[in-house]
Amino acid sequence: MPFRKDKKSTRSYMDKKFVPGSFDISSYAKEAADILQDQGQKNDAGNRALVDAFINAIGCRFTPGSPKFPKNILDEPSKQLTGVGDSLIPTRRSRSRGAVERSCTFLKNAVDESGDTEKYNLPKDFPIDVAHPLFAGTLHAADCLRELAKDPEQDVELMMCRRGGKTAAVPRMVIKDSTLGGLLPSDKPAKARKTVILLGIGNAAGETEDLTYAFGAGPKGDSKRRCAAKPAILEFLKAVQKELKGRSK
Repeated sequence: MPFRKDKKSTRSYMDKKFVPGSFDISSYAKEAADILQDQGQKNDAGNRALVDAFINAIGCRFTPGSPKFPKNILDEPSKQLTGVGDSLIPTRRSRSRGAVERSCTFLKNAVDESGDTEKYNLPKDFPIDVAHPLFAGTLHAADCLRELAKDPEQDVELMMCRRGGKTAAVPRMVIKDSTLGGLLPSDKPAKARKTVILLGIGNAAGETEDLTYAFGAGPKGDSKRRCAAKPAILEFLKAVQKELKGRSK
């Protein structure tokens, strides 16, 4: 996510909210473990329940006093656009726009009511940053948790690098003329503020087993553009892992 770098940044706020141990995720971890061990929930309904548990574990730290998101809000992320093809279909684009707006409005109201908007001097467009876990979680949560359940003894961080379904690539605008390390001829370099490249972070994560590719653009990527929720996501996955391992004894 292109987090703003100015002093009125949502990033510093999210970094505080996602500190491991700052939010009680135990009930959500147990809920996810229950679903993973239920043979009757190895289906789409079970995957949806896993997504809900994940979103609540990551996102409810922004909704104090509300242990779970309302069902209508949990339904919204499934309407998001998932690719360029989707964006070219007017009905899907309109459906997604409404879903994003309703999700952001819900979280804006929650953060406003908590007093955090004023306390942290959040910028006007903070809701789209805070709502990101809802949308990303909908795409990745079930896959991550199902992969974890295959072998609860595995290293969670390595699993996040090796699993299928990772974000395949992220776009980046070139900020200075460059041959990209010799990939392009010197007389036809990538042009600053004109050329857009796709970084294949999915393959990079699998080949290097470097977690910074699973949550961003690698070790040399801009730290402000790495997933702010990474600590909370790993904490939740490890909590679910602990639940599963404890039940197998």
